[in-house]
Amino acid sequence: MLAAGLALTALGLAVPAVRHLREAPPAPAPPALRLEWPVPPGVDLHGAEHPFGLALSPDGRYVAIPGTDGRTMRLQELSTGETREWPGTEGGHQPFWAPDGSRLGFFADGELRVIARDGETAITLAPAPDPHGGVWGAGDEVLFAPGGGGVMRVSATGGPVQPATALDRARGDTSHRFPQLTGDGRLIVALVTSTDASRAGLWSFTRATGEATRLDAGSAQALITGDEVVTLREGALVVQRIDRRTGRLGRPRFLILPVGQGPRGEVFATIASSRLLLTAPPVPQARVLQWFTREGTADGPRGDAGAMGTVRIGPDGRQVAIVQPEPMLGTLDVWTMDGDGRPRRLSPSIDADDHPVWAPDGARLAWVSGGRAVVVRGALGELEEATVWRAAGPARLSDWTAEGPWLVVSEQAGESGFRPAPRVAARRHGARVPRDAV
Repeated sequence: MLAAGLALTALGLAVPAVRHLREAPPAPAPPALRLEWPVPPGVDLHGAEHPFGLALSPDGRYVAIPGTDGRTMRLQELSTGETREWPGTEGGHQPFWAPDGSRLGFFADGELRVIARDGETAITLAPAPDPHGGVWGAGDEVLFAPGGGGVMRVSATGGPVQPATALDRARGDTSHRFPQLTGDGRLIVALVTSTDASRAGLWSFTRATGEATRLDAGSAQALITGDEVVTLREGALVVQRIDRRTGRLGRPRFLILPVGQGPRGEVFATIASSRLLLTAPPVPQARVLQWFTREGTADGPRGDAGAMGTVRIGPDGRQVAIVQPEPMLGTLDVWTMDGDGRPRRLSPSIDADDHPVWAPDGARLAWVSGGRAVVVRGALGELEEATVWRAAGPARLSDWTAEGPWLVVSEQAGESGFRPAPRVAARRHGARVPRDAV
């Protein structure tokens, strides 16, 4: 288990643009004081489902630690090291604090919830089936990304849920994630995911007008204090100021190295103020397939270590479909592997390919390409892939039914998450799509 590094760091907030000529220059920021934060026993900061996910209270006194395996979240007071279970937060993850530190927002069981720091009962504010972050704004307003849509807003005391940002679907935008607010609340900064690679990255959205400005193409998540934006670049945290005139980021300044990143773009860092960061280093991404007998005895690894994601074992128990990046291009692709342990790339597209499922006879594979197209190809790659269905929005592929030629598909339903695709007869988790309906 890796410990997180607690870094007391001066971010160097920008000085006013107009300064009297006789005024002395500002004193240089003191050097960062970096301390080791011992992770409480039984806490895994790098779990596969919600890696890191810590939240520092605005005054820097408390750390909220997400729950895993349905357990409650934990609250640690840094001045004493005392850590307690937090009733009412079972399964909670992606926590974020109210500006005064009296309450905490978090996600659990597909919902956005709020709990008092000293409370044991959470209130539900809104559905959030596939959440990607939240932030507490002024006026007791909570902004959050429920999944597969724009950023939404709701009162921290409950009430109607309303859009805070709007997707530009005509240009291929699929979601806004990890929302943050500038200090004056004027701008929302969020990650835009899109089928058009030229649009993906960090954007700012002016709350008064809805005007959108692209800030950074290479970052997935931002941490904000005032008008300073902290992002991760090549393993290092850098800080940049948002220019109020142009709406763009200024010159980057190095902050701290190294810092890790999770599989969904989560930065292993949380910020409490302009002077306090809690960070964790990268974790090895390489994995190796380990086989076990039915009795639980290890039967040796298969293949080399790699950055594997989804793994699906074929019907014969020997073939495996895996999702991992292509070494040269870095694109996410579907690969197959059999007894020799050598992976073979099956998906030829440069789009992101994911959610592979095997045909009952193991002769074919289906997957989702580019987030929307469901394609099928022979498991040996002997034929070109065939698109059997295309969703209007982001789609997921769950299974290939054994009783007939059907694929179990679900697609994005506006702002409310995934639902059965409206195609032929819908099933419990999706729609049945003919595999030969090319």
